[in-house]
Amino acid sequence: MVEKQYRTRLNGQFSTLLSSLPPDVVGNETDSYGRVDSGAEKKVSKAEVLVLAKKHIENLERTKKSLECDKKALMEDVQRLKGA
Repeated sequence: MVEKQYRTRLNGQFSTLLSSLPPDVVGNETDSYGRVDSGAEKKVSKAEVLVLAKKHIENLERTKKSLECDKKALMEDVQRLKGA
């Protein structure tokens, strides 16, 4: 009984993690004609959920670093323009 409750909670947490990922990270299913079926729910294993979440976090970290570099360059431009 305790194990079933544990599995139920764990499965719920994986579902929550998967639903928090953007759709473009999870991907879309295609029908038998190769068309994207946006209404189809893709069955994703627990291992795949973890891999997708890791990739998404790494992408967010890269984006953050890029934005910080852009901000620094813009701040330098502002300082340079103030001095001009």
